[in-house]
Amino acid sequence: MGHVIATLYNKVVVVLKYGNNFSETCFPFRGRPPTNPSARIMCLGLIPNHSVHVFLRPGCPIPPTTPQWKKYKKPESQAWEDHFVARQCLFNELMDIENGDHPPKETNKNDPILCYDDEEDMLKIT
Repeated sequence: MGHVIATLYNKVVVVLKYGNNFSETCFPFRGRPPTNPSARIMCLGLIPNHSVHVFLRPGCPIPPTTPQWKKYKKPESQAWEDHFVARQCLFNELMDIENGDHPPKETNKNDPILCYDDEEDMLKIT
């Protein structure tokens, strides 16, 4: 249904699926994107027996494009995906880390950030 919504409303539809299902991004099959396609994103979260409207932060990672769009899109609509390639690459990197394909980046262990519940706990440690 993401393709129907994307094409009908001329929006990017991001479908986030719970569990082992694959999340995907649907672009309109036809037409060129507006000057700011990032302002035309609709995100749906699908969890078992429910769907929710998700509000994404500007510039956040989004999942890869659905294979159906790549197969059936009109040539002029390719510009939609071009605007979101960097965000999709970032999503793939995050998923690789989540799935254990790449180890997380090294943190600075020599300069930890300590969090305290209150000032009294901080005084006990120092």
